[in-house]
Amino acid sequence: MLTIMIKKRPSPTIFDKLSTQEIEVDANLKYFPHRATFDFECYFEKPTHNSKEGKFKIEAHHVPLSVSIASNVDGYENVCHFITDGNSQ
Repeated sequence: MLTIMIKKRPSPTIFDKLSTQEIEVDANLKYFPHRATFDFECYFEKPTHNSKEGKFKIEAHHVPLSVSIASNVDGYENVCHFITDGNSQ
């Protein structure tokens, strides 16, 4: 049996595209050294009233349950979790 491997070329980055226009960006300016990530969790709540709005019908509302946040910024490396106590406002 013959197996053919096809390697897909990665999409050009914005810096590759700029380079084709003869715009070069210094390596130290390409990527910001800090980052933050977050994750929201929610549940769906059915509306208690007629939810028809124009052409759209709302099937459910997103109700927040929790959020988690993490970063590599100095002084903010600890992961934080915030969980609702029932009142998501």
